[in-house]
Amino acid sequence: MSEITDVHGVAPEPELPSQLKPAIQKLSNWVMQRLRSEEIVITEPVYHFTSLDACRSIISSDEIWHTSIRQLNDPDELAFTYSILRRVLRYRMASSEVCRLTLNGFETTARQFPQWFSTFIASFSLAPDDSNQWDKYGDSERGVRLSLSPSVFSVEQAVPSGLPPLEQVFVSAVRYGPKGVERILNEAIDQIEHSIPDLSQHSQADVVAFAVELQKQLAKIFIWTSITNKRKKWLREREIRLIVTNDSKLLNSCVRTRLRNGKTIKFVAPTFKQACKASIRATGSLLGLQLGKYVTNTQEQEIEQFLVQQELKVPVEKVL
Repeated sequence: MSEITDVHGVAPEPELPSQLKPAIQKLSNWVMQRLRSEEIVITEPVYHFTSLDACRSIISSDEIWHTSIRQLNDPDELAFTYSILRRVLRYRMASSEVCRLTLNGFETTARQFPQWFSTFIASFSLAPDDSNQWDKYGDSERGVRLSLSPSVFSVEQAVPSGLPPLEQVFVSAVRYGPKGVERILNEAIDQIEHSIPDLSQHSQADVVAFAVELQKQLAKIFIWTSITNKRKKWLREREIRLIVTNDSKLLNSCVRTRLRNGKTIKFVAPTFKQACKASIRATGSLLGLQLGKYVTNTQEQEIEQFLVQQELKVPVEKVL
């Protein structure tokens, strides 16, 4: 792959000839179907641990902030999948000449992932009393746990094309351990092998352009597996994630920023109705609030008054 870059430091993309576009479109369709097949139907209450201020913001705005995957609290998440990806790539490159076309240089090309697509996530849990989540997300038990009806997460399984960027949303359970990562990466590479036509009559520039497009599709799979798989030590979290992902050019206009510990964090903020087709303020959506054990009596009263102002009848209890 060429290392030449434009004035902005971005490697220019070679033009893909029209004869090769159907193969890429077929692979792209498979990738989207494969990602959709990983979605789940939620059938039990879902919990979101957060601070008191964030709780007020979520309820009053009906928005749920999705953080860029490049700025997750736990950088080990991407490293876990990347280590498996490298192992799979080394094995497949050694066994297939066809794979080498796509996989050689993929790790270098990976640096350009953010140019192609942007991905943002919001985390929830099926575990109501996980101490780690109270500590990490619930403001060290000075925050709150929102209990949400499973109906809030009824994301459409077949999303029509042409949706606004913030409505291209997936819901997935996080899986734990390496086996699922290896399976989906190998499936993707198998599909890539089946997608490569006879390239003997094409120029080297055409072959390079085709390889870049194949790498983009593999990048989608890599990003997905990175944010839906964790090490087994996190199994107790039983995490559910809402995932907003789309072409970077489409999502850029939706990106906002905030400060966290002095650092600028990128996020998008779809409403619950945009992301899940059900408002958190709808009757039966918000099942209750549980306050951390270090929330003061004054803070508890303020939350109860806030709910009255919002005209929401929601039970509030405190961890003992």
